[in-house]
Amino acid sequence: MSLMPPPETHQYSFPALTDATALLAHLQQGRQLRRLAPQTLHARYLDTFDWRLHQAGLALLAQGDGEHWQLELVTPGGEISASDRATAPPRFARELADSALQARLAELCDCRILLTRLETRVSRQPLEVLNADRKIVVRLAVEAHHDTGEDSGPLPPGLRVWAVRGYRRELETVLEALHTLGAEPGPAMPLAAGLAARGIQPGDYDSKPRVDLNPGMRADHALRAVLRALLATVRANEAGTREDIDPEFLHDFRVAVRRTRAALGQCREIFPADSLGHFRGEFAWLGQITGATRDLDVYLLHFDQLKASLPGAMQADLEPLREILRQHQRKAQQTLAALLAGERYRRLLIDWDGFLATGAVDSHPALAAEPIVAVARERIWRAYRRVVRDGRALGPDSPDEDFHELRKRCKKLRYLMEFFQGLFPGGEIKTLIKALKGLQENLGAHQDQVVQADFLRQLAGELRADPGQLPTLLAMGALVADLTGQQQTSRGAFAARFGEFGSPEHRDSFRALFHPDGPGPRP
Repeated sequence: MSLMPPPETHQYSFPALTDATALLAHLQQGRQLRRLAPQTLHARYLDTFDWRLHQAGLALLAQGDGEHWQLELVTPGGEISASDRATAPPRFARELADSALQARLAELCDCRILLTRLETRVSRQPLEVLNADRKIVVRLAVEAHHDTGEDSGPLPPGLRVWAVRGYRRELETVLEALHTLGAEPGPAMPLAAGLAARGIQPGDYDSKPRVDLNPGMRADHALRAVLRALLATVRANEAGTREDIDPEFLHDFRVAVRRTRAALGQCREIFPADSLGHFRGEFAWLGQITGATRDLDVYLLHFDQLKASLPGAMQADLEPLREILRQHQRKAQQTLAALLAGERYRRLLIDWDGFLATGAVDSHPALAAEPIVAVARERIWRAYRRVVRDGRALGPDSPDEDFHELRKRCKKLRYLMEFFQGLFPGGEIKTLIKALKGLQENLGAHQDQVVQADFLRQLAGELRADPGQLPTLLAMGALVADLTGQQQTSRGAFAARFGEFGSPEHRDSFRALFHPDGPGPRP
């Protein structure tokens, strides 16, 4: 165990001690220890809704007195990778001044809001270790954290040790004393203990829910399990979507809806036809009402990139478009929020939850009792053949709509492979999913360019009546021209991407994994 982590601030926990008395008594042996005035601070542990910092092996700690906050990005071992000061804990990385901390948070969190995952009250006892000349050689602070939640008691104490330049030997002596007492390097703020006390499991949300299936499971039971997991994702993102907390809530909400629709498309002869038709229509409606807001979110998220694609002299002229997009987004968001608060959406979730709970066991469609592995192979194989067939039919002059249809088919294929990947060899199916993602990236870029260019043309029609908007209109025209050029580039790259996906090696792998009757002619 290394006692000398690189940062200037060293953090220790000492679970063997119930309080700081023994620690201070030990440190004071042969040393002058000066106590400063006790402090009461507030501490917060921040992470995104989908635990992006935790997934990166980091935690963002904010400690302050209400007016001044110290921000620290730390590893589980207590090493501080970046720090800064602020007047308040940030909600988004963009709120911070330019710094190493801001850059790292922006990289990890992107547009996601930082939520308070744990909040504690900190009783801090600052201390200074003095040498014979009464010079400060080491600074310490014993910290006792108290969870602010109801019925919560004190959490394990922690200790911070600050190095003082020029007194390395004294620092090593103090750290050795801590080691002798059983203190271990680790976060001063006891995140794991605090989260566990509240019943919070870091990383408990995944936008791609994993469902444990076994090959012999009945098809209807397996699909209900998949659909219940997707419903949980919809519910988890509902409030964030309705309140527009950050754009990723709506994104994950929409993806869960799309996955639900893809799964329902594979439920023929597994679920009763009348129920299946009703719910397919309702989830199609749910996908439709969320589309406009998501498109506008994407425009705003990518606005700086679009702006940077223009000549420097025109970039400022495009800026009024940002506010126009914001106005459209706010209007679309208000409409969406009202619909998600409405009776149709509420009734859909109630009815869908009830259907998944009962499974319509009184009906017995032909394939309901079939082993899920057999159904999954047949449906994935069929979806794969459709992608291959439609992809081969595309050429440089094919309509945009045909590229978009292929993109949708690719999404359905990928969703099916992800639903059932636990039934097949992990390495092999992951390789095929990765190849499919490469094709999807090309088709997705093409579709985004088409939609963005069409939307800009539509907005231009609204602005032409205002002579003062001429510079912005010219900049938008240049942007449409650039997007049109990007479309052609995406089309030009399609053949190579499709060729990679449809390589003989991948075709053989698809056949070996999914062909219902085993090896046979290639599609």
